[in-house]
Amino acid sequence: MKFVLDIPPSINDMYLTIRGRRVLSPEARAYKKAGILMVKKAVRGLDLSAYDNGMSLTADIFFVYKRKRDLDGGWKILQDVICEGLGINDNRVDEIHLYRGVDKANPRVYVEVHALEVD
Repeated sequence: MKFVLDIPPSINDMYLTIRGRRVLSPEARAYKKAGILMVKKAVRGLDLSAYDNGMSLTADIFFVYKRKRDLDGGWKILQDVICEGLGINDNRVDEIHLYRGVDKANPRVYVEVHALEVD
């Protein structure tokens, strides 16, 4: 399956420390909520049972600038958005493929999710 998501917040914008605890920032919480809805909409009506046995995630991340951010800096929240939107525990992810691209006019994350064969 394939779908497009927004670029996640940078790791520097993702967390706050409140009373000694690290918590998601309002920006990260908003990203997560909106992203989960986008995934749910993209996969509505699909049978996702094949993904329970394991899956591969591929993300082509198109940034505004090539070297402004680390490629993997927002990966964890992106993986959480994908898996929560699919209703599948992220411990089912067995492969991750990340690629960097540049698109100043349309920054985005192009996601492909593949079910893995059962051994």
